[in-house]
Amino acid sequence: MKNPIPTLIHLYSLAKQRKNNLSVLLSKQYLADIQFILRNATHPRFNSQSITNLLLSIVYLHGTWSDIQTAQLDGLLINTLHRHIDQLTSQGTANTLWALAHLNFTYQDLQQQQLLHPLLHAIQRNSHQLNSQDTANSLWALAQLGITWQILQQQQLAPLFFTVIQRNIATFKPQDLTNVLRAFAQYGITWNDLQQQQLARPLCDAIRRDAHTFNHRHTTNMLWALSHLRLSWQDIKQWELDAIIIQILTRGIPEISPIGTGYTLRALTHFGLMWHDMQVMHLDVLLLEAIKRNATRLTPAGIVNTLQALVQFGFSWQAIQQCHLAQPLMDAIYYHTKKFDYETVQQLQKLSFWPQLPLPWDVKKHFHTLLAKSSAIPISVSPMKTVFNPVSAQPRMFAKSVTTHTSQDMSSLPSQALKPLS
Repeated sequence: MKNPIPTLIHLYSLAKQRKNNLSVLLSKQYLADIQFILRNATHPRFNSQSITNLLLSIVYLHGTWSDIQTAQLDGLLINTLHRHIDQLTSQGTANTLWALAHLNFTYQDLQQQQLLHPLLHAIQRNSHQLNSQDTANSLWALAQLGITWQILQQQQLAPLFFTVIQRNIATFKPQDLTNVLRAFAQYGITWNDLQQQQLARPLCDAIRRDAHTFNHRHTTNMLWALSHLRLSWQDIKQWELDAIIIQILTRGIPEISPIGTGYTLRALTHFGLMWHDMQVMHLDVLLLEAIKRNATRLTPAGIVNTLQALVQFGFSWQAIQQCHLAQPLMDAIYYHTKKFDYETVQQLQKLSFWPQLPLPWDVKKHFHTLLAKSSAIPISVSPMKTVFNPVSAQPRMFAKSVTTHTSQDMSSLPSQALKPLS
């Protein structure tokens, strides 16, 4: 048996360097290295941190669970994870969950591979050691993996997370804070629920404390989460967050991404705000410029979100034309015609000004074909469902292993989040 650690160190180092290069794929050479590592994973120097770092390497190289299955490495990987899952630390558990979420693992995959209960038990076992980033990463990843709040309640993890968040909220960074808020929203938890758990006030205090360091992704995440936690703008004002939100929007909108544009607009309308409110807040010009700037880079979901928000703000198609938004948005629809699916076309059709949209003949034909082929398919995703990942959770820095690594190895992870695919 050969020592796989040098190969793992090399693979992990390359993966960290190339994780922001979206053209990098899980090549045959990388897969060969992964196979070598897994076939020698019973070596005494291979430990729980090693399997976590291997999973992170695959994610950084933009691999998916499907890639691992195609390469017939899934069995080896799962067996290796099972051997070490009981030794995972709080940090290792959080990063393993984070990696599995990014590999597009699902709740069904966790059950099928008999990983669900061991991973949930690892969270319970290490709960006293969870710090702010481990807490945020774990809660975020569990939501992405499709684990419901009901399951967490059944496993006695729901009260545990409330307790751990109370303990760590004073040290939350903006990314920790926004990912926790977003996870709560995805679980279907409401602001009233958080009030009952005495978390609403600490969360508001954390927002006020960290607002000056929010970037535009943090802002998008926070607005999306607060709107899904069923807060109205009146609620926002009562919790004295209105001035801070206006301030961070004023600062962040000029840098907002195409994906963030649509979801920020939708969040503002879900607060019950109208376009007059945007004018009073001096956000109207900034938002219009963001739509123009990002229009041609919007995905079909982003186009739909933007148009739906404009309708809810009270815009007619004539008003959209007067604001010089019609042409950029029509160009975006035309450019992305082939990427529209049944659901996004259905949502376009529900717009009040759908009959007025000057769609070219070939676009109309494609949309008609989609609707005709898929007319029996029910709509399963709401317009506000998270179909993007505005700010990914990040794995936190590893403590140096006393048995596996040297000072030149994989002892630390980057402090930056993986950039979203936008």
